[in-house]
Amino acid sequence: MVREELDPGYDGAGQGGTPLCPAGTGPGCDTDYDYASRPESVHRAVERVSLTGKIQRPLISIQGTLDALTPPAAFGDVYDRMVTAAGRAPLHRYVHVDGGAHTDGLVVLDKERLKPMLPSFVAAFGELEAWARPTTLS
Repeated sequence: MVREELDPGYDGAGQGGTPLCPAGTGPGCDTDYDYASRPESVHRAVERVSLTGKIQRPLISIQGTLDALTPPAAFGDVYDRMVTAAGRAPLHRYVHVDGGAHTDGLVVLDKERLKPMLPSFVAAFGELEAWARPTTLS
Protein backbone atom coordinates (compact mmCIF):
# COMPACT_ATOMS: atom_id res chain seq x y z
CA MET A 1 0.00 0.00 0.00
CA VAL A 2 1.39 3.38 -0.99
CA ARG A 3 0.25 5.15 2.18
CA GLU A 4 2.11 2.60 4.30
CA GLU A 5 5.28 3.20 2.29
CA LEU A 6 5.10 7.00 2.47
CA ASP A 7 3.73 7.35 6.02
CA PRO A 8 4.56 4.18 7.96
CA GLY A 9 4.07 5.94 11.30
CA TYR A 10 0.38 6.59 10.69
CA ASP A 11 -0.73 3.27 12.12
CA GLY A 12 2.35 2.40 14.17
CA ALA A 13 3.46 -1.19 13.86
CA GLY A 14 0.55 -2.09 11.59
CA GLN A 15 1.62 -3.22 8.15
CA GLY A 16 -0.36 -2.50 5.00
CA GLY A 17 -2.76 -0.08 6.62
CA THR A 18 -6.36 -0.66 7.60
CA PRO A 19 -8.39 -0.23 4.43
CA LEU A 20 -12.15 -0.52 4.10
CA CYS A 21 -12.82 0.41 7.72
CA PRO A 22 -15.78 2.69 8.41
CA ALA A 23 -14.78 6.26 9.23
CA GLY A 24 -14.27 6.93 12.92
CA THR A 25 -13.76 3.30 13.92
CA GLY A 26 -10.39 3.73 15.54
CA PRO A 27 -6.80 4.76 15.22
CA GLY A 28 -5.06 3.82 12.01
CA CYS A 29 -8.22 3.59 9.92
CA ASP A 30 -7.20 4.64 6.41
CA THR A 31 -10.64 6.15 5.83
CA ASP A 32 -9.82 8.80 8.47
CA TYR A 33 -6.39 9.61 7.02
CA ASP A 34 -5.79 13.39 7.09
CA TYR A 35 -2.78 14.16 4.90
CA ALA A 36 -2.71 17.85 5.84
CA SER A 37 -2.15 16.99 9.50
CA ARG A 38 0.70 14.55 8.88
CA PRO A 39 4.32 15.50 9.70
CA GLU A 40 6.51 17.42 7.27
CA SER A 41 8.55 14.25 6.67
CA VAL A 42 5.44 12.66 5.12
CA HIS A 43 4.89 15.68 2.88
CA ARG A 44 8.51 15.48 1.72
CA ALA A 45 8.13 11.76 0.98
CA VAL A 46 5.02 12.43 -1.11
CA GLU A 47 6.78 15.28 -2.91
CA ARG A 48 9.61 12.93 -3.90
CA VAL A 49 7.19 10.66 -5.77
CA SER A 50 4.78 13.31 -7.05
CA LEU A 51 4.28 13.82 -10.75
CA THR A 52 6.16 16.75 -12.22
CA GLY A 53 5.81 16.18 -15.95
CA LYS A 54 9.60 16.23 -16.27
CA ILE A 55 9.77 12.92 -18.09
CA GLN A 56 13.17 11.78 -19.29
CA ARG A 57 12.19 9.17 -21.87
CA PRO A 58 9.44 8.69 -24.46
CA LEU A 59 6.06 8.03 -22.88
CA ILE A 60 2.70 7.16 -24.38
CA SER A 61 -0.28 7.81 -22.08
CA ILE A 62 -3.55 6.10 -22.94
CA GLN A 63 -6.87 7.28 -21.53
CA GLY A 64 -10.36 5.98 -22.21
CA THR A 65 -12.84 8.77 -22.89
CA LEU A 66 -15.46 7.00 -20.75
CA ASP A 67 -13.16 6.23 -17.82
CA ALA A 68 -15.28 7.00 -14.75
CA LEU A 69 -12.60 6.00 -12.21
CA THR A 70 -9.89 8.31 -13.58
CA PRO A 71 -11.72 10.73 -15.89
CA PRO A 72 -9.51 12.25 -18.60
CA ALA A 73 -10.27 15.84 -17.56
CA ALA A 74 -9.03 15.18 -14.03
CA PHE A 75 -6.14 12.83 -14.80
CA GLY A 76 -4.75 12.30 -18.32
CA ASP A 77 -5.45 15.83 -19.55
CA VAL A 78 -3.87 17.30 -16.41
CA TYR A 79 -0.75 15.17 -16.81
CA ASP A 80 -0.46 16.04 -20.50
CA ARG A 81 -0.54 19.75 -19.59
CA MET A 82 2.03 19.11 -16.85
CA VAL A 83 4.42 17.47 -19.34
CA THR A 84 3.91 20.33 -21.80
CA ALA A 85 4.51 22.95 -19.08
CA ALA A 86 7.73 21.14 -18.14
CA GLY A 87 8.93 21.52 -21.73
CA ARG A 88 8.84 17.78 -22.38
CA ALA A 89 5.95 17.60 -24.87
CA PRO A 90 8.19 16.09 -27.61
CA LEU A 91 8.65 13.04 -25.36
CA HIS A 92 4.94 12.50 -24.74
CA ARG A 93 2.10 11.16 -26.84
CA TYR A 94 -1.36 11.21 -25.31
CA VAL A 95 -3.92 8.86 -26.81
CA HIS A 96 -7.65 9.05 -26.16
CA VAL A 97 -9.51 5.80 -26.76
CA ASP A 98 -13.01 6.78 -27.80
CA GLY A 99 -15.42 4.70 -25.73
CA GLY A 100 -12.69 3.24 -23.53
CA ALA A 101 -13.51 2.66 -19.86
CA HIS A 102 -11.11 2.05 -16.97
CA THR A 103 -11.10 -1.70 -17.56
CA ASP A 104 -12.03 -3.78 -20.57
CA GLY A 105 -14.09 -6.01 -18.26
CA LEU A 106 -16.80 -3.34 -18.37
CA VAL A 107 -17.24 -3.60 -22.16
CA VAL A 108 -19.68 -6.50 -21.80
CA LEU A 109 -22.04 -4.19 -19.88
CA ASP A 110 -22.55 -1.83 -22.82
CA LYS A 111 -21.11 -3.12 -26.09
CA GLU A 112 -22.73 -0.26 -28.01
CA ARG A 113 -20.84 2.53 -26.20
CA LEU A 114 -17.82 0.88 -24.58
CA LYS A 115 -14.82 -0.21 -26.63
CA PRO A 116 -11.93 -2.46 -25.51
CA MET A 117 -8.70 -0.59 -24.83
CA LEU A 118 -6.39 -3.61 -25.06
CA PRO A 119 -5.81 -3.19 -28.82
CA SER A 120 -4.73 0.42 -28.16
CA PHE A 121 -2.35 -0.70 -25.41
CA VAL A 122 -0.79 -3.32 -27.69
CA ALA A 123 -0.41 -0.82 -30.54
CA ALA A 124 1.05 1.82 -28.22
CA PHE A 125 3.56 -0.64 -26.81
CA GLY A 126 4.82 -1.42 -30.31
CA GLU A 127 4.88 2.28 -31.16
CA LEU A 128 6.78 3.08 -27.97
CA GLU A 129 9.28 0.31 -28.63
CA ALA A 130 10.00 1.69 -32.10
CA TRP A 131 10.06 5.29 -30.89
CA ALA A 132 12.45 4.60 -28.01
CA ARG A 133 14.77 2.29 -30.00
CA PRO A 134 18.04 4.06 -30.73
CA THR A 135 18.63 4.62 -34.39
CA THR A 136 21.80 3.24 -35.86
CA LEU A 137 23.75 4.83 -38.64
CA SER A 138 25.04 2.65 -41.46
